[in-house]
Amino acid sequence: MDAPRLCLDREACTTSGHCRSRLPDHLGTGTDGATALVHAEISPRELAAVRDVVLECPSGALRIDGDPLYDFPNVGP
Repeated sequence: MDAPRLCLDREACTTSGHCRSRLPDHLGTGTDGATALVHAEISPRELAAVRDVVLECPSGALRIDGDPLYDFPNVGP
């Protein structure tokens, strides 16, 4: 299984800065002053902290792709 990856929707981001201060290895400031993704891959030891920041994002601009906690097989019709 591939490592979970942090994703940023730059259009939805309000650039509050909360995520950048909590995840400086993953998020930084782009040349335009907006939040930018620096490193997407999330290690197992980082996953819980990244989940917290994703849930606290005021604009909902962050998500985790490939998170085993939220990736369920398609069941049903």
